[in-house]
Amino acid sequence: MRVEKVVIEGFGKFEDFTVEFKEGINIVFGKNSTGKTTLANFIKYCLTGHLENLEDFRPWHSRKFGGKLTLDGRELLFGEGRIDPDEYFFTSFLPESGDPSYNGFEKIMKILKEHRYNTETATFFRKILESSFERLRRMEREIDLSIKELEKKLGAWYGRRDELKKLLVERNRLLEELDNKKNRFSSEMQKFMREKEKRLAEIDAEIGKLESEREATRRELERMPHRLISLETCKEIEDKVEKLAFSKGRKEELIGEIEVLNEKLAETREKIKELISQVGAEDLEGFMLRIENLKLQAEVLKEKKKHELREILERLKKPLESVENELNEVNEEMVKAGEVLAKGDKKLSLFKVLLLSSAALSLVSTLFSLFSSRYLLILTALGLSLTGVFAWRYFYTKRECAKLERTLSELTAKRKDLMEKRSAMIMEIKGTTGVEDLNSLEERLKRDLNSEFLRRHPYLSAFGKDPESAIDALERRLNELLMSKETIEAALLEKNRAVEELESFMNRVGKEVKSALTEMGFVSVEDMKEAVEVYRRREALEEKLREIEKRLQALMKEREEIEQRVSSVELDSLKRDIEFLKRKVEEMRLDRLEEPWDVLEELYRKKVEYALVSEKIGHIPLLKDKAKKLLEEFLEGYTKEIEIGLIEGYKHFFGAVVNFKVHPDLKVRIRGYEDRELSRTMSKSCLTLIAFLLKKNVSELLEVNYPFIIDNSFVDLDDERVEKVWEYLVEVARKRQVIFFTSDKRFLKKDPIVVLS
Repeated sequence: MRVEKVVIEGFGKFEDFTVEFKEGINIVFGKNSTGKTTLANFIKYCLTGHLENLEDFRPWHSRKFGGKLTLDGRELLFGEGRIDPDEYFFTSFLPESGDPSYNGFEKIMKILKEHRYNTETATFFRKILESSFERLRRMEREIDLSIKELEKKLGAWYGRRDELKKLLVERNRLLEELDNKKNRFSSEMQKFMREKEKRLAEIDAEIGKLESEREATRRELERMPHRLISLETCKEIEDKVEKLAFSKGRKEELIGEIEVLNEKLAETREKIKELISQVGAEDLEGFMLRIENLKLQAEVLKEKKKHELREILERLKKPLESVENELNEVNEEMVKAGEVLAKGDKKLSLFKVLLLSSAALSLVSTLFSLFSSRYLLILTALGLSLTGVFAWRYFYTKRECAKLERTLSELTAKRKDLMEKRSAMIMEIKGTTGVEDLNSLEERLKRDLNSEFLRRHPYLSAFGKDPESAIDALERRLNELLMSKETIEAALLEKNRAVEELESFMNRVGKEVKSALTEMGFVSVEDMKEAVEVYRRREALEEKLREIEKRLQALMKEREEIEQRVSSVELDSLKRDIEFLKRKVEEMRLDRLEEPWDVLEELYRKKVEYALVSEKIGHIPLLKDKAKKLLEEFLEGYTKEIEIGLIEGYKHFFGAVVNFKVHPDLKVRIRGYEDRELSRTMSKSCLTLIAFLLKKNVSELLEVNYPFIIDNSFVDLDDERVEKVWEYLVEVARKRQVIFFTSDKRFLKKDPIVVLS
């Protein structure tokens, strides 16, 4: 979707204003108070048909208010709107004065959910929700069909009733129209007679005027001399004279072009000679031998560095990988031991509680058995038994935990030794190769190769940063110069041939013109043109005289017809209309219509049955409840994608990682022990960037292609952020049109579409 043209008749400070936009980024530049926000709001209002403060933009100095824009080749009138206003603001409009999009919007949440609702995963869950209860659903469909049939019958009755009402209204309308036609016939008859008299007077006046003009034309023809000439021959002579003048001008142009091509040819030959001497060769063959020699030297030096790299990697990389693998094994053992120790601590706490509980039970039962029943001694014995069992389990678990702690201590010491050993190896690698990472060693050797080769042949540095690209560029430059030289020589040959052909053509045509003038008896071309002008003037006067005669005959004939006319086409049409309306009113009939009480009673009974069946279908099983919950979780999964986009965008702009939390209603918060609002922790410029990133991610999820309007929103950013914002705008512009209003000259990376003042 692309805005191609904006035409403002009157809106804010704009009047009779037009601007055209193109694909990609469109920059509208202007200082403050030059109308950037006004133009942005006009485009938004035309696209959505909604603007809260619309009356604030009504011009007080003019009655004009409105305009239009062209969208994808179709004109969109002022306020017509083709896009939902809320959806457009949340995905494609960034205002100048703060954007609260990060506070969320439930309508966009519904749109996102509907978008995900049609995906394959959501369809799977919906199939689960729509399965089973086929018998009840078949019964529901049968009852529904019966209801529709009854409603169809009832609708037919209502339709017939409406037809009768319309027929009555139509009959009354026809009677009223009949009276109007009669009144109009009377007034048209009077008008016809007045127009007839008026037209006859006009014809008489025009006839007198034409007769006077005919006499004047005849007198002028009698005074004009008459000489017979051939207009075709004169026309041919004039054409040849024009061709001679054109050929002369073309010859001068070709001579100038030949001079320019000669200069270019000399310059190209000098460049080829300079390029061959630059590499130390004497001719073109020596240059090609020199290029092949350079390629061979570069290949030999490259193989030498590869051999050095393989020797270093075989000597240093394998021991380091062995230590790394051993360190990874120790870390895995420590993790497993830590998990077992944590489980042992939990068991130890449980056995401690059970031990204390059983001991307390034994003590209480013993005390009560001394003062009451002896049967409580059984409970005391049971408590003592449990106390012994729990005590044994407690001390056994404690001993196992102590063993695990010793194992962890040993693994920690071993890990420390391996870390020190790895550090010593890294220091050895750094001392040997000059880099801490073996993966960057190959890059360093490549740089050394390039610098060493370019030191040997310094003239190659002007053609590339590495030997291969520099040699290819040097060879490509020579081929371009040779091709240019051949092209210029071919053009010179063609233009010299064209000059010779023009000179031959001019000599031949000049002789033909001179011979033709002599045969017709003219001294010069000017004498011939004067005679042709007189001849054409005489023909024009004769044609005018014939037209006057023809017009007089037509007026006389029209006068006779008007005198004989007693009616007009309009009067005849009114007569036919009056007769037709009379017949139509007589043909209309109004029949009596019976009330459909039996259909209404049957329809009520079927609707009650349908409600009972629908209530039974409403009891869905637990499987459907689970599928519904999973479907809801999937429909809200877009929040994770938006969170990733915001985290990556913030890191791109500020180089730091901030964990954002996006709620289903698109409220953006900073994740932590307690989620924090963005407005409490971030500056205005940072909030603007967050709103921009949010709109970008939401529009990509919804796959919208609306024009993205940005109203002067990044003026507070530093130069580094401006460059990164521009990179994002270029990325957005690959998929959709961007209209960027700005007062900041740092964003003028390309020429603006319009500059407001």
